[in-house]
Amino acid sequence: MATNIASALQGQDLMTGLQARDVRLGTVSGSRRVHWVLFCVTTLSLFCLTDAAQAQPPVRQGRWMRGEGPRWQRFGRRQGERRFGMSRFERTIESGHLFLDGEYMTSPFEVTFENEELRVNDVVVPVPTEDYVAMEDEEEDLLLDEGDRPARRRRRPQVPRDVMHLVQTLQSDGVIVVLLGKTPVSVDPDAMFQTLISEDRTAYLDELLQYLPPTADRPAMVEWIQGYDPPAGLVEFASNWVEARDRAEAVNMASINAVRRLNQFAYPLSIFGMIIGAMSAGHLLSWRPTVAGSGQETDASPLALRMLNRSIILIVLLSLFDLTWTILASQAGQMKELNPLASRFVNDPVDLIVFKSVATCVGVGLLVGLRHHRRAQIATWWLCLVCTLLVFRWLTFSSMYVA
Repeated sequence: MATNIASALQGQDLMTGLQARDVRLGTVSGSRRVHWVLFCVTTLSLFCLTDAAQAQPPVRQGRWMRGEGPRWQRFGRRQGERRFGMSRFERTIESGHLFLDGEYMTSPFEVTFENEELRVNDVVVPVPTEDYVAMEDEEEDLLLDEGDRPARRRRRPQVPRDVMHLVQTLQSDGVIVVLLGKTPVSVDPDAMFQTLISEDRTAYLDELLQYLPPTADRPAMVEWIQGYDPPAGLVEFASNWVEARDRAEAVNMASINAVRRLNQFAYPLSIFGMIIGAMSAGHLLSWRPTVAGSGQETDASPLALRMLNRSIILIVLLSLFDLTWTILASQAGQMKELNPLASRFVNDPVDLIVFKSVATCVGVGLLVGLRHHRRAQIATWWLCLVCTLLVFRWLTFSSMYVA
């Protein structure tokens, strides 16, 4: 009887545990269903909101957002549009050369740009107004170059690119030609002035037209050049300009030729210098005159006279080597003569050759005349040593600085 009662109680406890587990499982399953439903609803809502945002762009409120009004014209900017359109640009230019409506104008030039209109000395000059750039501020740039930062950067006016090009060309002492009803054209000054002073202008037209921009009216330019009668003051200025240019070109070509000549003779001169330098060093090491003792002021021995003659020959060869290097290096601008006497003649090769020849001949003549004296023999030896060191100095210069 007791056994049956215990079995019944165990079965009842088992049924109670199974019922509790089923209740828990049902609760979990219901929570998961609720979470999935909420996730699906949230995802659909996000998709709906995204489609609505793409279908209905936001409405721009106010004149600033719509790109209207005076504040937008002054401060706003879209891509490709200019800024500060209400500003006025003025500049006085003291340099440059301007042909306005085909006539030569003397400086200063009053350049003004306002309300899409360019005026030069109160004459309207047509310029395209599609492409605007910020005009440079000379005073502010000068402060920045000197290391001072202005308290407040000034607003730079926006002007057409052709206006900025005209101003910069005149400030750099260039030439601007404005034909009647045509846009400004920058012309090469050398070709322009050479054409104006030449009797046959057609010979220089190709060079003049070569530097014109692609937008220039070439037939109108050719017609104006061929029929233009320059004033006397312009002809004189153009003649001085061409002469100064020719002198500068001659100096530059002489410097270029001197450098080429130095590079051409550097190697053979170095070989010659090493040969005579080695010979001179060997000669100096093989013999040195003794200091004169009491009662022996002269030395007429054959060995002393023979060595003195060799020293004199080497001095002449070493001096010739030094003169050649000095002329070549000075013309190429690769040395500075430190000798105060020779520096007066270094710019003229003929004068330098004469000075060097006279000085060497006088010195050698004195040594030859006093060759029997020991002091003259000692002076000859030391002079040969100095010239040898000078040759080695030139060889070092050649290996380090001459290409």
